[in-house]
Amino acid sequence: MLASPAEPMTTNETKQELFTVFVGNLSYSTDADALKSLFAPVAPVQDVRLITRFNKPKGFGFVSFSTQAEAESAVQSFDQKEIEGRVLKVQIAVAKKVREPSQKAPKKAKRVDDEKEETNEEKETPAPEKPKKNKRKPKSAKKKEEKEEGKEEAQEKQKPKKKEKAEGKEKPEAENKEKPEGEKTEKVAQAERTKKPKRAPRKPRSPDAPRSDTIAYVGNLPFVVDDRSLGEIFSDFKIKSSRVVFNSTGRSKGFGFVEFYDKESLLKAIEEYNGAKANERIMAVKQAYADEQE
Repeated sequence: MLASPAEPMTTNETKQELFTVFVGNLSYSTDADALKSLFAPVAPVQDVRLITRFNKPKGFGFVSFSTQAEAESAVQSFDQKEIEGRVLKVQIAVAKKVREPSQKAPKKAKRVDDEKEETNEEKETPAPEKPKKNKRKPKSAKKKEEKEEGKEEAQEKQKPKKKEKAEGKEKPEAENKEKPEGEKTEKVAQAERTKKPKRAPRKPRSPDAPRSDTIAYVGNLPFVVDDRSLGEIFSDFKIKSSRVVFNSTGRSKGFGFVEFYDKESLLKAIEEYNGAKANERIMAVKQAYADEQE
């Protein structure tokens, strides 16, 4: 299977033919440098392209090599191999077919002889006949029509006119009767039953509120971070658990909690990771309030 040549991302004027492989099912925490270092033991990597959307990785990319043999060796080494808990899909990239513009045949110029024949044919074709005017009806037929029209008008006058609805008519007594107070319609009662109670506003915490000795609050997280990748960020420490908070639709709220074994580890993690970057976002790490995890 032949690899498709791709253009390297260099500033050199001479273009080198590259052979590219597609790498799918990547972890969202994988960046271009990590992808390059992953394939470096197989052969020298000439180019790496990690596909993103709105600055978020889509989980696949392309790695280019200088020879076809190197590209095929990368496929054999990493296809169906598990990396960071994901089974990679590696195959030779196929170049998209470029459609060639359709070539329309040029219109043939009319000959002078053909034009002369057309003008002669136009002259020879007879002009269409004008439609003949209708002859006038005799007076007797007109009189009959007038009599019939008069009869129809007389019959319409004799018909009783429809009674028009009088304006300001009184409504029936049943409608005018007011409903007794306290009696509600079924729709109003049903709406009140299904109405969700409003959540009471959260009271502001005082500065002296108790803090947790083992749990850290981690804010301003990238939305692609899940429970597992949050624990990987703090892999330098021994942690009990890591949890990202999601809303009802399954989307991350951008913060989470990490539980440590002791207060010493918690304070060291805050000192090292508060203000650190995760996918170009500056994290906020601090001691969680005792009731903040609810």
